[in-house]
Amino acid sequence: MKSLRRQKTENLSPEIMQDYTFFTFVRDPSTRLRSSYEQAMCRGSQEKDETLETIVEICRLCTRSELTDGNPTTEVSSIWPLDSSDMFTPSLEEFSQALIGRRQWVAAQVFLGEKFSDVSPSWWNHERLWLDEHVQSQMFRLSAVGPDRVTPVPMHFIGRAESLDADWSVLMDMLGVDDAQQRAPPGRWDHNCTREVRGVVVAKEREGTVGAREREALATVYKDDTECFGYAPLA
Repeated sequence: MKSLRRQKTENLSPEIMQDYTFFTFVRDPSTRLRSSYEQAMCRGSQEKDETLETIVEICRLCTRSELTDGNPTTEVSSIWPLDSSDMFTPSLEEFSQALIGRRQWVAAQVFLGEKFSDVSPSWWNHERLWLDEHVQSQMFRLSAVGPDRVTPVPMHFIGRAESLDADWSVLMDMLGVDDAQQRAPPGRWDHNCTREVRGVVVAKEREGTVGAREREALATVYKDDTECFGYAPLA
């Protein structure tokens, strides 16, 4: 099997679009949302701050924007040292509300042509809200087009994370892979939160019951994932 390193679909050559096999593995939206929450909270961007002389994180989603001028599109950045005891961590409900708000903003901007200049202040920054790629719907991630910006990237096989071993075996059969080592499915592993203070909050949130905003996010932001991949809606 040939391997292809990660790259943007706009950089795929015509030969790759035609000759390569494209596949992916999807996940139940209800578990993926909570995993995405942990991803965004625990593994945000990091950079060196010369004033604090330490490695700090920068995560717009992890900041209660003050919006002192009353403009919801004002960007307010915050820097938290990694060992900060007062580090702000949104709850799952707040996180879900942010996703819903972002979706509404995009719909109003793109489809309705509305602007948010007259919207009442909100501590969620609708326009500049940072989205970890794992938060985006899987259908959105799979709706890419090739270099001509018209031809969809083909998808020859879609497996499920919940049945990874069995689906991986089907994929290997499809690709004609006989070597036992190459047929072995990818391993599973858990990522530890690199911010201990935040990790405590995230772990507690992930163990909690599903709230109203989380249900709404699953029914709207991830509606296509549920329907297109055949997952059952959250009861």
